[in-house]
Amino acid sequence: MPATRPSASRVLAAALLATLGAAAGVATTPLAAAPAYDPSRQELESVLNDLKAWLPGGWDSFPQVYLERTLRAPVEGEHEHWYRSFALIDAPQVGAVVFYGQINVGGRDGPILPGSQILYTAVIDEARGVVNVNGQGPVDPESFADLHRRPELWKQVRMRDPS
Repeated sequence: MPATRPSASRVLAAALLATLGAAAGVATTPLAAAPAYDPSRQELESVLNDLKAWLPGGWDSFPQVYLERTLRAPVEGEHEHWYRSFALIDAPQVGAVVFYGQINVGGRDGPILPGSQILYTAVIDEARGVVNVNGQGPVDPESFADLHRRPELWKQVRMRDPS
């Protein structure tokens, strides 16, 4: 049976999980589940387009909290209710493809978890055959609370360390 190449979505999901885990301070190991191959520029653009279509939106942890309250909480205790938002924003001063993310505690309208506001840049790195997603907090995060809902501020936001 001939070997099959992983789909762009599978490669994207693995890369995104590793990147977001690293941004959150979670130790990650090199991914070796997929065979090594040299993706074309067109394939990398497809991955980037998938990311732009898939990532924006909100993810609510309430179903997990509900199950823990209903069935059984982990020994360490119940997870906190978080609402994670991601948006594709037009911020060319930060990068060509920029996402903004934040975590609200207690649900969509809860207070922002300190340190959770992140600007992510996504760039194709043809030499390495990947789409790199790098993130860091904005300068003066308090001024950019709920940035995903405030397009009038998108052209003003800056990364904390643009190097």
